[in-house]
Amino acid sequence: MSFDKTDRTDKESWITDFGLEDLNWYHDFCLKIKKLFGKFPDTSVKFGLPEAEYFIKQTGAIINYHYSHRFYIKPELKSNFFSMFPTSWDWEVHAPLPELFKNDLEYTNRKYYYYAMFHELTHWTGFKNRCNRRNLYKDDKVMSYAAEEVIAVLGSIHFLKKYDLYDSDIEKRAFLYIDSYMHTIVNYLVDKDIIPRVSGWCLQQYYETPEFKDWMLKMETYAAISTAYLHSLQK
Repeated sequence: MSFDKTDRTDKESWITDFGLEDLNWYHDFCLKIKKLFGKFPDTSVKFGLPEAEYFIKQTGAIINYHYSHRFYIKPELKSNFFSMFPTSWDWEVHAPLPELFKNDLEYTNRKYYYYAMFHELTHWTGFKNRCNRRNLYKDDKVMSYAAEEVIAVLGSIHFLKKYDLYDSDIEKRAFLYIDSYMHTIVNYLVDKDIIPRVSGWCLQQYYETPEFKDWMLKMETYAAISTAYLHSLQK
């Protein structure tokens, strides 16, 4: 990518800091920031992980960056070159600009950013032409959603460990997130006689049953397949 000489100092600054000579994504991002604000982003605080950004770019997932702290995934209609009308649809990841996380006191640590980003990318792999993981429980959409959230958390944890971002804080956050879906999950598994009913009202009693551990292993397997798929897209 070529730059005007007037941009040389700024360009050298952020390329030196990030080591991103071969990352067109970050080049484009910095140019958009300069167009909006009149200058390149401040890279004195190194927020982005070049190897993680390169991995994300190589997946081919469409990521729409925006100016809020929300991460989410949603279906988008696509048109091909020969038609002005949408002919198919796919999932796209919507994520905040990394700079927003760098400058916000609540999100100063990059681990939160990548925890959410790889969570959404794990969801992205569930599309029918990838790992085809939607509606795991066709008789119960709420259960399907809960199971998918568990898979996404487990997939995200794998990448945080890969980039040495996983710690006790993330572990606690992940557990609390999974735990928030456990009432739905346990009720479904008990009603379907997948796990035996345990006397008492404490959900933790179910976590120690062999049947529930087998179910969690199944979710971990789905997450491992998702992770392997994302790795298979690397060039």
